[in-house]
Amino acid sequence: MSLLEVRDLTAYYIVGHRKEKVLSDVNIRVEKGERVAVVGESGSGKTTLASILVRLESENLKIEKGEVLYRGVNLLSAGDKELEELRGKEISVVFQNPS
Repeated sequence: MSLLEVRDLTAYYIVGHRKEKVLSDVNIRVEKGERVAVVGESGSGKTTLASILVRLESENLKIEKGEVLYRGVNLLSAGDKELEELRGKEISVVFQNPS
């Protein structure tokens, strides 16, 4: 079992009355002991992906399909209590300062 596995993750933002796709069929596998960097141009979805991984996405972001498995637990269907137990202890993110 992988430490973290993202399977076919597709997400979009609701902007006005339209959908703006931001992630399309993202697949990532991270094994224990591995280090991974997510790099890309501005606006490519890096921050959106990080937000989804820790389940801190904005209200206008909708996940169309996919799974985010952490130690076999699907974070996309995990309850608030489960997420609270993981955040800060086992999973976290440091967002860049936009200034």
